[in-house]
Amino acid sequence: MLTYLEARSRLEQIERACSETASHLGSIIRKLERNAESGAIFLRAKKRQYGRHASTWTPADEKEYQTQLETLFTNHQSEIQPLRRKLQRQVDGIKTFRHRHGFNITPCDIDRYPSLYLSLR
Repeated sequence: MLTYLEARSRLEQIERACSETASHLGSIIRKLERNAESGAIFLRAKKRQYGRHASTWTPADEKEYQTQLETLFTNHQSEIQPLRRKLQRQVDGIKTFRHRHGFNITPCDIDRYPSLYLSLR
């Protein structure tokens, strides 16, 4: 049986690993979103932007962006899905560890922002 300090130290290690996995998954998702946006901008010619905060982004541009994003997510499922499964296993492990050792703080960032890491696109 672990002492309180040993258990707390182990929990911090597990949560740090979970945070790193969540960060890695988030960076992959952000990279794909940037690539989809630049692809949509490249494929659809834009008018000149007049005014400081004027936007030239149209519903057709949004549709193209979503199409690009869907294609990129489909092409990168072999990268994304293993990380999502790993992240879910880590979160489940953290919850089990916390329950077993009597810690009650919310595990990892995934409980704070579940849609960012686990939603299927």
